[in-house]
Amino acid sequence: MSEPLSRRLDELQPSQLYISAAKLAAVQRDFDPRRPERLEPIPIQALAGRVIMTDGHTRALAAYRAGLAEVAVVWDEDELDWAAYQICVDWCLAAGIRTVADLHDRVVPADVYEVVWHQRCAEMQRGLERARQGPPPAAPAGEMRYCPACGAVLAAREIEGRERPACSCGYVHWGNPVPVVGAIVEVGEAVLLTRKASWPAGRWGLVAGFVEAGETVEEAAAREVREETGLAAQVVGLVGVYTLVERNQVYIVYRLRADGAWQVGAELEALREFTRAEVAALVEEYPPQSGAGRALRVWLGG
Repeated sequence: MSEPLSRRLDELQPSQLYISAAKLAAVQRDFDPRRPERLEPIPIQALAGRVIMTDGHTRALAAYRAGLAEVAVVWDEDELDWAAYQICVDWCLAAGIRTVADLHDRVVPADVYEVVWHQRCAEMQRGLERARQGPPPAAPAGEMRYCPACGAVLAAREIEGRERPACSCGYVHWGNPVPVVGAIVEVGEAVLLTRKASWPAGRWGLVAGFVEAGETVEEAAAREVREETGLAAQVVGLVGVYTLVERNQVYIVYRLRADGAWQVGAELEALREFTRAEVAALVEEYPPQSGAGRALRVWLGG
């Protein structure tokens, strides 16, 4: 163990987000600000250009609340998990915690501390262990394994009557359906349908794509037509809204009208104009749950 030395509290970067009120009360009960030398030194280490506290956050906060500007510190010589400490420091920086003073308003009851700090750290450690053992098996489509807020492994919990991936930090992955627009593009008396190289032979579909931030669904439909066909199309009306459960999408299909010469977009293998009779024959091949098939049947009946 190295010899203790003195260090200013505002020079020490915390690596802990919360303080247990019960532990703080116990430390403050036994701490005499007139005898600061009796306070156990705070272990520190250097990490990414900062001097961080590796432990002793409660003692440091007690000293700060007692009006001390400096405390005794000691260089931590233990073998530490630096990846875990870096995550903890990153959490602190993201929360605006850069000195002991920033922990002043983050004192919580012991039971809350167990959830928001101990459990969070335990899940983070499990996530690190999984990462060190190699990549996890591929998750089913739409399933999230890790918390985007803190990086911990998500656990299934019953929330609002359904089992959902959730994190001890408070994040919940709701998995809400994604809005997608489809366009039945009328060119003269024909309908312009698309084909992608990855589709089975004989499969044709609607111009379609995701709604982007800042645009209405009608604007998204017109944009997708422009990107995939080169045509400037006008929305005529809504055909229907279809739930695609297997894709976790809501498919919103509009009827659009366009004139002029079209061109095959970069994401497509082909475009083709279909007559009404050809569309009627084509929809017979669509599976019952197909959003494009259901929309085209509505269009045919219009």
